[in-house]
Amino acid sequence: MIKLIFIFQTLLLLVAYNNCSGNMQTESTVLNSTEGSQPTYQTQSALKECQFIDVVSMSNILKNQLGISYGDVPIYEDENDILQSNDCRNINPESNDSNCYYLTTYAATLGVADLTNNIKTNNKCTSTKYKLATEIFLNACLESVDKPEISQKLFPNGLDNFDSLYLTFVGRKPFSREVEVLDELVKTVEPNVAKASACAVVASSFEAVSKL
Repeated sequence: MIKLIFIFQTLLLLVAYNNCSGNMQTESTVLNSTEGSQPTYQTQSALKECQFIDVVSMSNILKNQLGISYGDVPIYEDENDILQSNDCRNINPESNDSNCYYLTTYAATLGVADLTNNIKTNNKCTSTKYKLATEIFLNACLESVDKPEISQKLFPNGLDNFDSLYLTFVGRKPFSREVEVLDELVKTVEPNVAKASACAVVASSFEAVSKL
């Protein structure tokens, strides 16, 4: 599923770049993936002044747009089991919850400052951050998108209309070619994960999680 999400993210990025090339100060960042290999982003030319979304903002999106009250999502070892470790108990020190969550576990990778070790905030865009964002929003969308209130907010006119989804996460309506890409996505995946897949692709897209 993750690999498929990466592919459709790339298609949306190329569409956005072609439609907004006057505003995007760079060539595109594209996905290079071959069968049997791990997906990786490769930059055709350096992203100029690219700033990645900070962890607080990402947590607020999870809370406010996807209805995840604690503002983080668990890390899964497989489809059903949440990764557990004593190192993850700092999520809520007052509980015995040893579940591992993305924004807490990967805070340093996502650029959160660590003043104890004299590490400053780092909002630079990296392929690792995009990969984590994709995993985070896929898990978040799978968790929340079938809840009636979230489904109504993101897909008030049905699964063939992506206006509200784009307005929620990107702040604009989709281009016609982006609609075509998302239509193809929802036809490709299993019906029970179609909404979550479209939600994850848009929520973790380049425009949604970074700015130039």
